[in-house]
Amino acid sequence: ENLVGDNGLSASDDVIGKAEHLKALAVGWMKRNDGEKKYFSDPAQNDGIGKGFIAEVDARHTWRQLPIWISDSSIEFGQPVFKDGYYERYEYLYLGRSLVGLLDVTSINVIGADSHLFELDGFEGGNIEGGEYRRVRIKCRSNTNGRVEDASIIIVHSEGEDKSIRLGKKENI
Repeated sequence: ENLVGDNGLSASDDVIGKAEHLKALAVGWMKRNDGEKKYFSDPAQNDGIGKGFIAEVDARHTWRQLPIWISDSSIEFGQPVFKDGYYERYEYLYLGRSLVGLLDVTSINVIGADSHLFELDGFEGGNIEGGEYRRVRIKCRSNTNGRVEDASIIIVHSEGEDKSIRLGKKENI
């Protein structure tokens, strides 16, 4: 079954965010692995049909366009590694805009009683053009391998209500 269902125009914002995220990952992988022979960008690699895989996937859009999309409404942190006396685990959040125009992200912060366990790296705010996305790396670091009870990422932006992403470990989210 298709992720966005039979009618992408009625898919939820969460489903569209995941579809945009997966599309971004696929196109990114093809661009990194295109090589000298242009395996994914040259139509000749597909018997001259179409515009090349990258252009075809990048142009395919059977769902609603959004002024802001996020890859996940909650992020689960799996089993951490023990490194230099701390338990650590990294996860990633993607956000973007599929609608023509400019998205202004004012801030991206972690809030809550357990916010001290998290660090954000990468995109911290700024403009995102229509059709573009950014990645935020989230690090969970603690000297115990305990539970995360109260932590969320808050994204303040120009397109309405703030976005909230709940953070936790797999056993308690």
